[in-house]
Amino acid sequence: MKTKFSFLLVLLLMLVVGIQPAVAKKPLTTITFDELPEHVIMGSEYIKGATIEYLGVTGFAIFGDGSAPGLDYIQDKCLWGYPKGEMMITFDKPTSVLEFGVAIATNDMLAHTVIIDLYKPGNGSLRDSVTLSTAPKYAASETLFTYHGAAIERVVIRFTESEWDYGFMIDNIVFHG
Repeated sequence: MKTKFSFLLVLLLMLVVGIQPAVAKKPLTTITFDELPEHVIMGSEYIKGATIEYLGVTGFAIFGDGSAPGLDYIQDKCLWGYPKGEMMITFDKPTSVLEFGVAIATNDMLAHTVIIDLYKPGNGSLRDSVTLSTAPKYAASETLFTYHGAAIERVVIRFTESEWDYGFMIDNIVFHG
């Protein structure tokens, strides 16, 4: 009895003082697209625990031609596509962290042009929808998307201006792998 009381007393003291047991954090995975050769994707591509699909008129490509120097969130190689569809990323395991850079091949500031829909695990219902603007930086207009919150299993990226002919770039996708 005395041992149980001592153990409980030590636990209570640890909580009062603020000492908490170590909790392992999930490791983060980053997709930089340097992992893959340059090629055109006409369906889906599986990379490091995520399936990337382009649901649109054209495919998309893993591409690096030196056109991203000076950008903050996009480096060579990156994922290139056209805004005439949606890009969907489905994670093998739900993640509570998601970050990636988005750039559009124009020197214009584009207000409220990138729409990101985040979907819950399991039933796949919409958790949140975020609209981002991009700011010109060197040879493109870019922004960084960052999410830390309740678990998501799928993200859909789409654009409000589907009639423009500018390409988009996505790079450095960070998530719990």
